[in-house]
Amino acid sequence: METLIISLPETLQGAIFVVALGICLFFILWGASKLFK
Repeated sequence: METLIISLPETLQGAIFVVALGICLFFILWGASKLFK
């Protein structure tokens, strides 16, 4: 798995990282809104 990530182009790796980060933030905010309501 790690070798696959290393072999990917820098731009694609960065895009995947940004998307993954966005999904994590979305779930954190969604969970927080569930807790506070």
